[in-house]
Amino acid sequence: MSKEEVHDLLVKLKREVNNLDSSSDIHNEMNSLITDIEQQLELNETSITENIRNYIEQIEAEHPRVTNILSELMIKLMNIGI
Repeated sequence: MSKEEVHDLLVKLKREVNNLDSSSDIHNEMNSLITDIEQQLELNETSITENIRNYIEQIEAEHPRVTNILSELMIKLMNIGI
């Protein structure tokens, strides 16, 4: 796993979020989460996967496609040691 694969997943996640209603809370929350993930990646913070896991628990029933991408992202981050 590489940071390039993580970047590709973030791009995929951004596309999926852009398909959501832009006035919805989930749209704004996801954009905030993506920004947080990108910042934490820059700093190599290990708490990033815990933040993603917590967020998945909150949205998994309503947004399964977003949840799947987040789950895949979390696994890739753990595989590269973040």
